[in-house]
Amino acid sequence: MDCLRLIIYFKFLEVLRQVKDNIFSLFVLGPMVLGIVYLLAIPYINTLAIGAYPLLELEAINLIVTILIFLFLLSSISKVIAEIYPIQLPDSYLDGLPITPTWRFISLLIFRIYKNFPLLIVLTLANFLVNNIAQKTSQTPLVFLLIILPSILQLAILQIVLVVLAAHLKQLQLTRLLIFFLALVLIQYYFPQIALWLNLPIIGIRELLVSLYFSWAKSQEHNFSIYQTLLSLSLSLILLAIALFAYKQWSISDREIVEQILAKKRRLSDLLIESFILSKTLGIKLGASLLRDLTLTFRFFSAAVYLSFAFAIIFEISLVVVATRTDYPLDIIAQSATALASFSLSALAPALIKHQLPFLWLERSLPVTAEDMYSSKLFYACILSLPVPIISFLLSLPLMSFTLENGLFLLFQLMLIWLIVASIVGILSLEIASRPSLAILFTAIASLAIAILTIQVWWFGLIVYLYSMDKLLLRAKDRARILITGLEGDND
Repeated sequence: MDCLRLIIYFKFLEVLRQVKDNIFSLFVLGPMVLGIVYLLAIPYINTLAIGAYPLLELEAINLIVTILIFLFLLSSISKVIAEIYPIQLPDSYLDGLPITPTWRFISLLIFRIYKNFPLLIVLTLANFLVNNIAQKTSQTPLVFLLIILPSILQLAILQIVLVVLAAHLKQLQLTRLLIFFLALVLIQYYFPQIALWLNLPIIGIRELLVSLYFSWAKSQEHNFSIYQTLLSLSLSLILLAIALFAYKQWSISDREIVEQILAKKRRLSDLLIESFILSKTLGIKLGASLLRDLTLTFRFFSAAVYLSFAFAIIFEISLVVVATRTDYPLDIIAQSATALASFSLSALAPALIKHQLPFLWLERSLPVTAEDMYSSKLFYACILSLPVPIISFLLSLPLMSFTLENGLFLLFQLMLIWLIVASIVGILSLEIASRPSLAILFTAIASLAIAILTIQVWWFGLIVYLYSMDKLLLRAKDRARILITGLEGDND
C-alpha cells in the first residue's frame, strides 16, 4: 500500500508541475476558448433538450456509439502504450524497485481514469445543460452516478486490456487495429446479431451511452434501468481481472516486443521519398522540414493521425449522405464538408508541434529561421489537406446538374474553402504549442468562422481572410521566434 501511495504522490507532483508550467493556457486562454465553444454549441444543445431533433433508430444509434467507443480507444492508444510499457521514460525506473505488479497496475488504472477526466467533464457539463434546459434537473445526479461514472471506468479498463492483449499477440500496430475495428463496425452494420457477440466487451458502455442519448433527446423524463449499470460494472470487473492477470504475466516479457514494434519503420510512397521535388520548389531548408513532417505523419507519430483521417473520411461520406437525403443546396453541403474535412487533416499540425517540442534543440542547432519554422507548418497543413477539395468536387459531380460554368465555380469555391481553413490552422498551430487540445479548439473557431462567412458570401470572406492572414503572419513569426530561441516550449 505504501508503494501505491508514493507512486500516486509523485504522479500528483508531476501533474502540479505541468499545471504550473501552463497556468496561462489552463486558467486564461482555456476558459476563453471553452466559452466560445459554449456559445457555439448552446443553440444545438437547446434544440436537443426540447426534443426538436428526430429520434434516431436504435440500430443507427448503436452503430454510431460503437464507432465513437472505437475512436476513444484508438485515440488514446499511444499514451496507454507509454504508460504500460514505459520504454526510455522516467517510469521505467520503477522496474528496479520492489514494487509488485499488482500495485503498479492499480496506479496505472487510477491515472488512466484520471486521463479520461476531460471526457467525464464534457459529458457531465452537457448532461447538466440539457437537463437544466429541459427542466429535468432531478435526473442530473442520477445520470452522473448510473451512466457517466460507470462508462468512464469501463472505458479506462478497455484501453488497458486492448494494449496488453494486442502487445502480447503482436498486433499492436495501429494499422492492424484500425482494420480490426473497421471490420467490427461493418459486421455491426450488416450482421447486428453476430456483432452482439463480437462486441461483447463494449456492450455495457454502449448500452449506457445509448441510454444517455435517449435521456437527452426525449423531452420527457427518461426511465433509467439499473440493469445497464450492473451490466457495465460486471463487464468492468471481468475485464479488470483479465487485464490484471495479463499485466502480471506479460508486462515485463512483452516489452521487447513493444520496443521492436515501435522501432519498426514504415516506408513512404514514392511521392514523399522524392524529396528533391519539395527542395527544388520551396528551397532546401523548407523542403527538408516538410519532408520530415510528412514522414512523421505517415509513420503515424500519434493515434491522432488515424483519428484525423477517420474524421476526414466521415465528413466526405456525409457529403453524399446529406446531399441525397436532404434538399439543402449542393454547393453549401460540399463546401461545409470540405471545410470540416480540411480542418480534420490540417489539425494534425498542432499535434505534430507538440510531438516535436522535446527535439527543438535540433532546430536551434541548424540555420533555421522563424520564417522557416512557421512556413513549414503552413505548407504542411495545406499539403496534407490538399486532396480534400478534389475529392469533394469529384463526389459532387454525379449529384449536380453539371455545366462547365457551375462546375468550375464549385471547384473554385471548394479550393478557396480549403485554402482558408488549412492556411489559418497552419499559421495558428504555433500559438499554443504545448497544449494541442486547446490549439485545435482555438484554430477551429478561427478557421471555421471565416469558412462559414466565405460559404455565405465568398468575396467578403476572401477579403476578411486576406486581411486576417496579413496580421496572423506577423503573429506567427513572433511565436516561432520565441520557440526557436528557447524562450518557451520545451516542456509541457
